[in-house]
Amino acid sequence: MEKIQVNPHLYKQLGESASCHFRLLTNSQLKDAFAIHKGDYLTAEISVFDTAKDFNQLVLSLPRRVHILIISPYCLFEFPRNEEMGEDYKLMTLPCSSSEIDLESIKYYLEVMERTDLDSQQEWTNNFFAISEKSKYLKFVDSETKTEAIFHHMSDEYEWFEQLGMIPWGGQQFVPSGEISVFSLFHNHPGIVKHINISGEITFSGYSIVNSGKPSFLAEDRERIYSKLSSLMKGKIIFEINEGRLNPKAVYCDKEAQDAYDILKNLFEIESRYKLLWEIGFGSNTNMQAIEANRTPNEIYGHRNGCVHWGLGLTPRTQYHLDIICPNTLVMDDQGTVIVGGEKKTMKRTSAQGCPCIAA
Repeated sequence: MEKIQVNPHLYKQLGESASCHFRLLTNSQLKDAFAIHKGDYLTAEISVFDTAKDFNQLVLSLPRRVHILIISPYCLFEFPRNEEMGEDYKLMTLPCSSSEIDLESIKYYLEVMERTDLDSQQEWTNNFFAISEKSKYLKFVDSETKTEAIFHHMSDEYEWFEQLGMIPWGGQQFVPSGEISVFSLFHNHPGIVKHINISGEITFSGYSIVNSGKPSFLAEDRERIYSKLSSLMKGKIIFEINEGRLNPKAVYCDKEAQDAYDILKNLFEIESRYKLLWEIGFGSNTNMQAIEANRTPNEIYGHRNGCVHWGLGLTPRTQYHLDIICPNTLVMDDQGTVIVGGEKKTMKRTSAQGCPCIAA
């Protein structure tokens, strides 16, 4: 395979590159896989690390001001604290160490980064919050199975996160960008579980992601769970949900999704916290397709007008974090206005030299 081209001058979220350095931080197995287009950067180089300790030392020794891209499938790491790092850096991380990745996928996601439309994402996000903040609740409807669930989203118990837009100095972002997500536990003591207040029925159908946490695990175990969940690309499971807790006995399951149902039942039995809905995510990147493999960046897949994913389990509290990406799920306000899913409505615009109603 030819070297993967890294074009930091095309990553819009970094902003101006003049008077800045660029560093791609990766593992030794990939040190010869990339070629960097220097552009206007003062320097643009590849730096290698293979342990969390090496990573920490490397990051703190980087020249400043610096734009950093991390692609580290073979090493889990933690970024230094802000007081150690200062503010003269911008960081992007392609998440790939907790799931699987290959060179073709890395190449694809870097291409997605180049064509990601930040303005369009921001417009979509602003519309999402503007409508949601005026609504008493959000309704989740599957366009095929017609399941419905009501999310009482206006609560101080929730924290909303955005992974999109321009990165400020001292800021970090997962890439490709394009996700809004809501959680209910960050204000709480680790031993206390607060539920996301959503009730009704939800449909699991689409792409799945299995992310591993820090505790010891075998890659083949993660892959086996993913291979079972991937049957959701062909079939559907309907679950009843009551204030964020799934009833482990499905309301309905296609025969095509039986493998996914079986592995979920096993997880529910082994670790009861998998029955809890930890996260509701909204992917907004419409400049990509989801890869049919266990790829963490798939969670920002925005289909045609945003795409819902459901998060079960949360590392490090559970061994795995599961995302179920459901392109057929629509999100509506209390008046029935669709704000996520379906087709984005646009007006047909044609450039004309004169008025079409007047013959030449």
